[in-house]
Amino acid sequence: MRTKTDQTFRNTELDTIKLFAALLVYTTHFISHFQPEYFKYWITFPTKAVLCGITGKLGVAFFGVLLGYFAYIGESKRSLIAYTLKRYGYFVFVGLFVNTLYCVWLKRPLFSAVPESLRIGADLFPGYWCMQEFLFASIIACYIKRDNWSFEKKAFLILLLFLIGQVWVPICLLGTLLPELVESAYFKNKPFRLLLLIISFFSIQRPENTLTYILDGFFAVIVICIVENSEKAKKVLSNKVTASLGKRSMAIYVIHTLTYSIVGQRLFDHFLRDSGFEFVLGWGICFLIICALSYPLTSFFNLYNKLFEGAYAYCRRKFPSNDRLEQPRQKS
Repeated sequence: MRTKTDQTFRNTELDTIKLFAALLVYTTHFISHFQPEYFKYWITFPTKAVLCGITGKLGVAFFGVLLGYFAYIGESKRSLIAYTLKRYGYFVFVGLFVNTLYCVWLKRPLFSAVPESLRIGADLFPGYWCMQEFLFASIIACYIKRDNWSFEKKAFLILLLFLIGQVWVPICLLGTLLPELVESAYFKNKPFRLLLLIISFFSIQRPENTLTYILDGFFAVIVICIVENSEKAKKVLSNKVTASLGKRSMAIYVIHTLTYSIVGQRLFDHFLRDSGFEFVLGWGICFLIICALSYPLTSFFNLYNKLFEGAYAYCRRKFPSNDRLEQPRQKS
């Protein structure tokens, strides 16, 4: 796994994992909306042996761990304040877009999208329920990187957060452990990797609760470490199509609910039955439309990064600060 901080390189196999995570979230929501009785296959044999535990929350756990990882290895030359403003602004920018769409769809005043976006809330778009935790976790991960924390110190913080009742912030921070875990001797051992994968897979096959979500986070870490230590897995997951879609997972995530609620509903109302093969066909059609929309949406969301970079460069020229504030702290 590359641990360079300049983000010149990107692990394309991790982008594909993000796509699979988005698929888990989308599929769970799609079934919940149109055919919730299909979840019987998650709790009855023989399908339970494979499907139990494979839910949208597992997808969110993968998103969280990878968010923590990318925040940890990302740009560390800026001040923490600048990084915080950039991350907060991005979540507000995306939230303002999707919340405005929901206001139009739900026939609510457009202005109500503004306060909801500023607080990164989920009253309009339920899928934003985890974004506050993701924001906090990315800021903490950036601070940890700048302060050059040891593996033991990072692990202690994660354990402490779990013990005081936090869930998604420490799950995201598990991503800060990935550089060391991937290079550990344990994950270089194939029999150990297989045994750990089997044990962790069966550990998530339980009813959803706080403990399940924590186990989902550890399962995500194990899967990522295994992939990063398998050349065959990396080769399969690094194909251009899935990696390209994985880079657009944020757009897929924020648009998927509206898409299947509008398009899927009309498909099942007028053209398809919401069962059997036609249900799967409707699922596929909606996902193709979501993927198509994700390309222009990602370009639109990236406008924020360009605007921020321009504003940041202007402020640096206009109000030069002490250079020491722009450099990560070094260990004494």
